[in-house]
Amino acid sequence: MLEPSGDRWLAVTEDARLASLPTRQPSSSSNRAPTDLRFIGARLQTPPIAAQLVRSPDGRRFAAVVAPSHRLSAASEQKPCLWLGRFPHEPTSEQALDLPGICSSAAFSPDSSRIAAGTWDGRFRVFRAADGVPMGALIQQEGPVNSLTFDATGSIVITGSTDRHIRFWDAAPGRRVAPAIELQ
Repeated sequence: MLEPSGDRWLAVTEDARLASLPTRQPSSSSNRAPTDLRFIGARLQTPPIAAQLVRSPDGRRFAAVVAPSHRLSAASEQKPCLWLGRFPHEPTSEQALDLPGICSSAAFSPDSSRIAAGTWDGRFRVFRAADGVPMGALIQQEGPVNSLTFDATGSIVITGSTDRHIRFWDAAPGRRVAPAIELQ
């Protein structure tokens, strides 16, 4: 993902770290790694199976979703899988958000004030984008949350699952607002 300034790239590396690197390198260093490559966030022991970078519609924030390639058995070994940051990016600008499980996806609300994030075990939560504070209960659905998004008004969270259902949730209290749609 390109930062709004156009000066730096953000990427998730193979070892599941968030990397920030300049877009331009001096010609003398074209065959070498960037000299000011910065790594941020928790480092996992195995490469991720999923990594996603999402930019807020207003361009001021980003979220990084990193899922490890295996479930971690001991609670003490679990690492945050959802990081919230802001532009311009600095290593101290991210914070881990409290979302138990293995993260699968994230999306900002249309007004950039909230972020919703889902997990492979079928849970999702909405957070305040400014400070990462949860805005409601952790919601459980029947299947994994493979993808999610807000509707155009920001009042409904729409989740998609490998159980072939699309579900519609009130973004504030997290209750269903319409019957699930089963895909054929």
